[in-house]
Amino acid sequence: MAATIETYALPTLLYRFRPLGDVAREVSALNNGQIWCGEYHQLNDAMEGLYEAGASVRDQPAWRAARDLIRYRKSSIGIACFCEDWNNALMWAHYAGSFTGICIEYDFNELRRSLPDQSAFARVSYADRLLQIGPDLGQVETLAKWILSTKHHSWAYEREWRLFAPTQGLVHGVKPAIRRVILGPRIERGKAAQIRAASGPHQVCESRVEGYNIELALT
Repeated sequence: MAATIETYALPTLLYRFRPLGDVAREVSALNNGQIWCGEYHQLNDAMEGLYEAGASVRDQPAWRAARDLIRYRKSSIGIACFCEDWNNALMWAHYAGSFTGICIEYDFNELRRSLPDQSAFARVSYADRLLQIGPDLGQVETLAKWILSTKHHSWAYEREWRLFAPTQGLVHGVKPAIRRVILGPRIERGKAAQIRAASGPHQVCESRVEGYNIELALT
């Protein structure tokens, strides 16, 4: 018997940072309550999906078939990335068009209820070496998600949670989970107006840079 793994510290809210290079696409996603779940090669980390298999694993007769199944499953899972906080300057810089985009706040429980069956969330773990998989090759789905939720520790500032969707593409029906939309400190006025028009009943907040902090602007 082995000890079970239990997670109690679940977030109340999660955040997605979005650039507005294609503002029409983002407006449509807000209007229709959609989240894009892409393939892991489309993410910006060239080290995504890397792992190690020791000699005890590679010597197993089942290794070649398991390796191919892991590769296939990694490539077929749909991934969307979230952050635990909204006022993260590096996230605004890297994922929201250098502070010109938006940050969407989601109620985590409502988001989980809105997602299709077989969706899963994982909190990303950060390490200083590649994940080394063990000799148990029977749970390919679990191994693929484990690999895709492990990153180098230099990415730890992202405080990332990942949504694993059963397939890639648009996930629909998450509009009830949106709590508010936060406009970037450098957002263009015209794009801000488009986002406000698309937000429906959801609160839209302006943000500003205050010293080395990002704060909600008083309205």
